[in-house]
Amino acid sequence: MSRNCPDCSVAMSQKSFFGVLLDTCEHCAGIFFDEGEVSQIRERGGVRAFDELDTMIQPEPGHVVSVQHDTRKCPACHDGMRRFRYLYSSPVFLDSCDGCGGVWIENGELQQMREYIQSVKEGRPSSACKDLGDIETKLEAATALDRAKALRARIAASMIAFHRD
Repeated sequence: MSRNCPDCSVAMSQKSFFGVLLDTCEHCAGIFFDEGEVSQIRERGGVRAFDELDTMIQPEPGHVVSVQHDTRKCPACHDGMRRFRYLYSSPVFLDSCDGCGGVWIENGELQQMREYIQSVKEGRPSSACKDLGDIETKLEAATALDRAKALRARIAASMIAFHRD
């Protein structure tokens, strides 16, 4: 049974890479890794194999990357996938399935993962990390605003409670 792309909903193709049968979308160049397939490729081809895989799978000409990240459905078991931050602190977000252990990687994310690992090894922030700093600054500002709103709400609530007595 063919699997459908969680982004494009088209039937994915199967490609053998280092003896591992991967599900790939020829439209958006996304790749679905069943549980354990990432480790198998790394063991057989090393980390550089992912660079080769990234250049081998390319999106259809004229494909526009979706910026919407609604909950994706797993191509294997159709459960909702969960977004997570790659290596906990990287700026790269991936989608995984708790049901079957599969991972969905969008076009370009393999390169972003590789760049992040390289930047950590060299002790420098990656270009994606600079963008993350901007996001974190905005998040801190939004959190401070939320705290201020919550404080005002508590003050207003205490004033109302005081006047009811």
